Amino acid sequence: MNLLGKKKSLGALALGLFLFISCEESGPFGLTSEDVVPVDFTSVEIPVPSSVVLLDSIQSSNTGVFLVGEYTSNTFGKMTATMYSRLNLNRAQVSLVPSESTYDSVKFNAQFIYAFDTSAMARDWGFDGFGVERCITDTLHITSDRTRVSTNLLTEGNLTISDFDSIYSFDFDDAFGSEFHELIKDDNERVSDQENFVGFFRGISFSRKPAFNQNIYGLLINENTNVTVHYRDPGIDGEINVQRTYIMDFRNVAGYYYLTIDRTGTPLEFLQQTYVEYHPATGKR
Repeated sequence: MNLLGKKKSLGALALGLFLFISCEESGPFGLTSEDVVPVDFTSVEIPVPSSVVLLDSIQSSNTGVFLVGEYTSNTFGKMTATMYSRLNLNRAQVSLVPSESTYDSVKFNAQFIYAFDTSAMARDWGFDGFGVERCITDTLHITSDRTRVSTNLLTEGNLTISDFDSIYSFDFDDAFGSEFHELIKDDNERVSDQENFVGFFRGISFSRKPAFNQNIYGLLINENTNVTVHYRDPGIDGEINVQRTYIMDFRNVAGYYYLTIDRTGTPLEFLQQTYVEYHPATGKR
């Protein structure tokens, strides 16, 4: 037999052995199988010491979400969140409102994106929206900042928040809507630009309505969260029947949320002073 024939015979033998092994049934494989019994597995516990520091200068403005509500947690304590914000005039969206224009209504529309308690029992919720007495400063705000609130109730809502894709609509103060519409029609200086508008409307505060279920929700600051004035303009037939809207939202204006936490009776009760390093006795962090 020549060398080429020997190579062919060896190749056929190798192929046969490969097919024989490939057709063999697979056996067990794992930590208890014979394949790995000689391997030793060991573990080592490494202690990781840690401490807790309470901070109060956490940014709460320009976050895109404002926290609103109240909730008592066995771990964190009683948490209360209040939102304060100006309203964006968006004056460039409407150039001229005819003097014949008629005011219809004004609505507050809201979209939520966050819930502290996600259980079905905590979805029934209520809020109050009051005017503020002092203008909200256009600076960086932290969770310990707050603004004085007036007794002027602008809007309120009792709702069931079933999902975060829905937009919820509520009645807003008719006196505000009617006066604002008249100022726009007259091209009054008070609504000529954002700076003058702050003198007419200082801002609004949102807080949890008492006697309703507790929860803290995140109000999404986008085009869906706004105050919308509905009115009608004259049509080509002379009738006042062309529906219009003037939308003012909370984007690109000063706004923030204020957050307080009462930790009494909780595992975190020892956190009293800010910027002090604590070493908790328990293993929880």
